[in-house]
Amino acid sequence: MVVGDFSSAEVFEKIKQYFGGIPKGPERPKVRSIEPPQEGERRVFVRRPGGTIYGELAYHIPRASDPEFYPVVVLDAILSGGKALAGWGGTGGMGKSSRLYKALVEREIATSAVSAAEPSIDPGLLKISLTLRHGVSYEQAESAVLEVLERLMQEKVNSLELERAKKQLRAQIAYSQEGVQRNALSLGVFEMVSSWKEADMVQEKILAVTADDVLNAAQKFLNEKNRTVGWFIPEEGKGLTSGAVGGTGAALSKAGYAFRYRGYVFTGSSQAGVAFKLPGPDDIKRKVLSNGTVILGYRNPYIDFTTVLALVDAGNYGVPREKAGLARITNACLLRGTSRRSAEEIHEFTDSVGMSLQVSAGRDTAILSISALSEDVEKAASLLGEILKEPAFSPKEVDKLKGQQLTSIKASEQDTQSTCERIFNEMVYPESHPYHSWILGYEDTVKSITEEDLRSFYHAFYRPDRTTIAFVTNLEVDRVVSLLEENFEGWSPEPEAHGRARKASEGRLAEVPRTRGRKETHKFIAGKTQCDIALGFPCISRSDPDYLKFTVADMILGRLGLGGRIGRNVRDEKGLAYYVYSNLPESKGPAPWVVRAGVNPKGVEKAVSSILEEIRRFRDSLCSEDELDEVKGYLVGRLPLSIETAYNMAATIAGLEYFGLGLDYLVRYPAAIAAVTREDVLEMARRYLSSEDYILVITGPNFK
Repeated sequence: MVVGDFSSAEVFEKIKQYFGGIPKGPERPKVRSIEPPQEGERRVFVRRPGGTIYGELAYHIPRASDPEFYPVVVLDAILSGGKALAGWGGTGGMGKSSRLYKALVEREIATSAVSAAEPSIDPGLLKISLTLRHGVSYEQAESAVLEVLERLMQEKVNSLELERAKKQLRAQIAYSQEGVQRNALSLGVFEMVSSWKEADMVQEKILAVTADDVLNAAQKFLNEKNRTVGWFIPEEGKGLTSGAVGGTGAALSKAGYAFRYRGYVFTGSSQAGVAFKLPGPDDIKRKVLSNGTVILGYRNPYIDFTTVLALVDAGNYGVPREKAGLARITNACLLRGTSRRSAEEIHEFTDSVGMSLQVSAGRDTAILSISALSEDVEKAASLLGEILKEPAFSPKEVDKLKGQQLTSIKASEQDTQSTCERIFNEMVYPESHPYHSWILGYEDTVKSITEEDLRSFYHAFYRPDRTTIAFVTNLEVDRVVSLLEENFEGWSPEPEAHGRARKASEGRLAEVPRTRGRKETHKFIAGKTQCDIALGFPCISRSDPDYLKFTVADMILGRLGLGGRIGRNVRDEKGLAYYVYSNLPESKGPAPWVVRAGVNPKGVEKAVSSILEEIRRFRDSLCSEDELDEVKGYLVGRLPLSIETAYNMAATIAGLEYFGLGLDYLVRYPAAIAAVTREDVLEMARRYLSSEDYILVITGPNFK
């Protein structure tokens, strides 16, 4: 599928030129048999070391081209919220008024309870996936799920619930079809499973589903004979081994991290122009309210919704070690009730109008985002103001969130990648540095967090003068600015709490001592088959003048394609890693440069040696002109794609404000990248990279 601003005739000619000469393959053999109906429940239990219980219930459902598929889609939305039907499209943040969420998450049986019914060319599955809270039995959780399903098979859904599910799905269709990538993906998915024409008919088919259709689908597909159930049960007393082997003796933490990576490779001349006008000061409306809140707005007439993102300078850096985890729980509390509405009332409201409401907290910032069909933009602006200005910090909700976070900590202790990231971070930053503690916190610190701790952190860091609100809309920008001004102008900070935030903000800028020699730690985790590696050292902040030059160097060494030079050597040529890449995150304070890899235990030492070999080689000589041009083409070519969704655009322009880059940064970016030379790349390598002075963390099974 090809979507974008082009001449169809020219594109078809190019396709013919590059693909027309490829001979047709052999005809696929006709499928002469079909999978017979399942005639009884199937069960599987997996018992091995682990941190928590996971479960999945799967039910056979029709293929996407079957008329009975769309009642299942609506049924899925009733179970756990509306979702996009085509791959990566859509957005999260829905479904907190759904039946599974109420029955399992609100009742503190599970930390996550979601369902999914994806379109497929052949009959597929409706899957219900669960992560249980620590201490809850799988029998209790399964009973709660089956109770929900039984009710759906016995009673018709009421009209309000049906319309709420349809509104969510309608909103997800709008969210999932913005931008050329998502449009192409949607068309491609439906062409594979049914017909590309189906993409334009989805909304019509969903709106036609009745309560009787949903009841019939539940009775036909959710019965016991059609069910397969799987449970992962941690083995008691195993997999919780502590203690490091070798290394520096640094304390090992008990927390985690989840890594997500998706790259698109574009190559071409670094002098190539950008295909569309990059937004600059003339396109982005900026207004500073009297209380210090900055509002940034951008209009995209090709979408049917509005996304608003609030970025608050209230990250984990502001939390002392003894209260680690506080920033994340404070951030999550924003969605757990206000002075006017309970958490349940908020969820009922957002789900009823198809709003997506999400929060996240990181090292430097806390983010709250809301997406709504533009017909509901006034409701979205009002709700955003209410949530940010009036969190309730209900003791009941705080206890729920602490329980969920403790479960996440338990699960992360058995994840090799999470543990590796956690230990590496603690070895990079001394205990006195604000970046030392992990965002999830530790079991003892999370248990110690009180309602007063949350309120104190909120009043110190969640302030109008530490908040940037960025939005993307199809409406007139001034109208949305006025709505936000109306809801945030009256937000007043508490002067006496500001000193704490200012001191913490200054503290994170402290220089981190350069690593000297090889500092190595091994962490054994039972029951694992893969080792994870983190190798790196403290580096630079986002505001450093060398940041873009170093980004180009980093792309060449460890990021372009499947891991740059390191990927070609360690993964492709030597076959030593399942994944390998390098990274330098954006950060107010000094961030670490790190190479991460997943490796067979037998290949750990060879993989480490190969990574160091590539670093040495990179420091010894100039990169090639072809390498530099390829990376420049990628960095410039990916920029339009990286900001084509409303959320990414809002996050990007909020970041421009937060890091002080200027609203003309995106316009200046292509020229800045084009100006980087081979000599600059070599200078960056020699200034910041080392194969002698580094931190090395290895987690997983024994490898020696």
